[in-house]
Amino acid sequence: MPLQTTVAPQFLRHPNTSRAAASNVARPCEYELLTGVDAILRVQPTLVSLARRTNHAGEVDSLAYFLSTPDAVRKIPHLLLMGDPRYGTKRPIAAALLFEYRTPFGGSRVFATSDGSGRRDVLAAPEMRARTAAFAARTLLRRGAHIVHLAFCPNHLDCDDQRDLNSGALPAPYQPNENIRETVEAELHDREHPGKLEWALRELEIPAYLPLLPTYDATLARIGKKTRSNLRYYRRRSEQDLGSVFVADPNLSLADFLAFNRECTYAVSEELAIFRYVAAQTQSNHVIRGVRDANGRVLSLVGTRRQNGFVELDWQMNRADLPAYSLATVMRAYLIDHEISLGSTRLYIEGGTPQFIAGSFLRQTVSEITVLRKSHYVNLLRHFAPRVFPPKNYIGQTLRSFDLQWKPC
Repeated sequence: MPLQTTVAPQFLRHPNTSRAAASNVARPCEYELLTGVDAILRVQPTLVSLARRTNHAGEVDSLAYFLSTPDAVRKIPHLLLMGDPRYGTKRPIAAALLFEYRTPFGGSRVFATSDGSGRRDVLAAPEMRARTAAFAARTLLRRGAHIVHLAFCPNHLDCDDQRDLNSGALPAPYQPNENIRETVEAELHDREHPGKLEWALRELEIPAYLPLLPTYDATLARIGKKTRSNLRYYRRRSEQDLGSVFVADPNLSLADFLAFNRECTYAVSEELAIFRYVAAQTQSNHVIRGVRDANGRVLSLVGTRRQNGFVELDWQMNRADLPAYSLATVMRAYLIDHEISLGSTRLYIEGGTPQFIAGSFLRQTVSEITVLRKSHYVNLLRHFAPRVFPPKNYIGQTLRSFDLQWKPC
């Protein structure tokens, strides 16, 4: 059966109601599967409302951006909307966004999340996130998918709940959540076709964000001593030697932006550079910030998004000819100071955190579930995973992992 837009009655019904992990949880009564960028963007207002109701406020405000990245356009996006029993999918209570890898012949029926932080791709109330992710995986597998991989954060506000608001103390070490494992296993259980699928759950603790306190000095005070010293030292040295200043709006032309990219330490492809520039010009919450020297020469640029009182750093570009000045550190010192002045309370770094500052980030737990069909196709993917998937690809890493415990369902 082709994967296409559909509405069908479907309950997230637990096959064994005696299991406590699945009891007393609200359940959608029907789902709708939307495929393609246009179909998904048409329901963005609905997703924004859902995000606000489920403690994901702001997480889908940049949906158009994430659906149009050079990496995303090489895949096929799918959105599974799960409806309220009273209103159906017109008022969803959960949603899951996945991307299907393309082949020269169309969709590969291999689906994966696009967000390793677990914040954007599974929208549901905290008590429903594990069930929503498992239901999405099971639904796609029943409709012909071979592999489905999702990442979700059981409660991305946990680090706020656990930290000391005055000192910013890090939360206690993560303890595995057995309820999540039980919930996923129960939802994936297939009584009609037992043994045809298998699944694995991996729970990771990752750096979440840097809390921005009301003043720059207060924020630096809770950062590690060496990192704090570096932020101050390199900013001061850059100002003294280069006459550096922070520029909230560098006002660069596309030609200037592309020329600067070619002068950077890790220059990106022209395709990606153009995408970054255009996004900043067309997306209302996207902004390019810069640092210039006394002669007006650009030293560093960052692309940021602001939402819900938070700032996300999407990318950074630094001149390659001044390595002794640690321009990456200089820019981050300025950016932290500037965002505090705007009232931002968190700094996220998209795609991970640099090692030098990661220890000062609060931690959060991300759960990753992978469900696959027992088939010759999947066996071939497992065998050739190192050749088929890039080293940092979620699916490839999962198929190559020797630490996961696979279970039948």
